[in-house]
Amino acid sequence: MGNLRTLSVIAVFIAFCVTAVAQTPGIVRGQVMDESGAVIPGAKVAVSTKAGVVKSVTTGADGTYIVNGLADGTYTVVASSPGLKQPQPVTVEVSAGTPKTVNLTLLVTLEKQEVTVQGEGDRPTISLEASNNAGAIVLKKEDLDALSDDPDDLQQDLQALAAECGIADRVTFTGALSFREAQEHYAAAHLVIMPGVKEGWPKVIAEAWAHGAIPVAARGGIVPHILRDENAGVIFEANPKALAAALANLLASPERMKTVAKGVYRYCDELSLTQFKLRLVRVLVERCGLK
Repeated sequence: MGNLRTLSVIAVFIAFCVTAVAQTPGIVRGQVMDESGAVIPGAKVAVSTKAGVVKSVTTGADGTYIVNGLADGTYTVVASSPGLKQPQPVTVEVSAGTPKTVNLTLLVTLEKQEVTVQGEGDRPTISLEASNNAGAIVLKKEDLDALSDDPDDLQQDLQALAAECGIADRVTFTGALSFREAQEHYAAAHLVIMPGVKEGWPKVIAEAWAHGAIPVAARGGIVPHILRDENAGVIFEANPKALAAALANLLASPERMKTVAKGVYRYCDELSLTQFKLRLVRVLVERCGLK
């Protein structure tokens, strides 16, 4: 009699467990990453049916998420983050008691704008107003933050971005170059752009001069002194709109580009060892009274 009572209790317990499992709501969980495999914290993950979004959560510091309390059925899972997008929704069948793992990969994307080019006589003009420039690519802080810090992964992200923008055949991301390779690129360039403002003495300007390329540099440090001659290069305020204006003005004036490019070599003479010696002697003699 005791054994029968024990068997009855076990049977009831098993039945209770089966019922509990059957009543456990469905769960969708996973991790959100970018193309390089880096996790994306703070991404929004929405689980939807045809009727609309059912639940939305945010990924944790390790890029993981979990959505529970889902009824049986078919759902789509979409993740999003500033500067990133999911190529297409993922469809998953959810059933009670069986958690589903859905890992998501987001691609780099950027806001696009249209460029308005109008003719003015024989010279094209490019509007730099935001309202007229929808095709210009706008990189915002969150877009930059979304890019990988690893050089190889960053190169892949940028190549994917160029392909998305339809300019992959006109943009090359070389990665790190040897000294000789860098000189070859300088020699083939018409313009050398230096957008940074934290250079001490920006050697890139001298390298541009030495190869007949026009330096286009952000205003900062001693750049205004180095490029004080209008034919030594172009200075722009350190913001995207100013850089766009500087490039547009140069490209709209091919004759000026030729004139400046032909004349930049002479500025290299000021940086030669001979000129350095002469200036040093002048300082020692005129300022320090040495003979």
